[in-house]
Amino acid sequence: MAAAGLRSCLILPLRTDREPGGALAIYGAQPGCFTGAGHDVALLFAAQGGVAIRNAALHRSCRRLVENLQVALESRAVIEQAKGILVAEYGYPPDVAFKRLSVLSQNINRKVKDIAADLVEGRIQRRQLAGDS
Repeated sequence: MAAAGLRSCLILPLRTDREPGGALAIYGAQPGCFTGAGHDVALLFAAQGGVAIRNAALHRSCRRLVENLQVALESRAVIEQAKGILVAEYGYPPDVAFKRLSVLSQNINRKVKDIAADLVEGRIQRRQLAGDS
């Protein structure tokens, strides 16, 4: 640091919910320059940096939640459509129609939503979902 002309260093944690989220490192050309008001200003910057990091993490978490909810809603819609097909064609009660989808899902190791989509799109033999329930 001395070779670069730096004589002071202040490193402060960027806290997010009482957890360190990084650090703010400030360097100065004068020895002991981070006292008094300079130190107080650095503390304010570190506090705001922690808030920014926390907000970014919350934003990322909320985006992920919204994306997952969107996928769940889309999956639910296609599953409900597939159940409706089985109710209409075979007279199954809705819970039995879902059970048929679930059993096939386990038997062929595919997600229920994918089997439901195949049924709705006509890419699956409906007789695979018929049978004793």
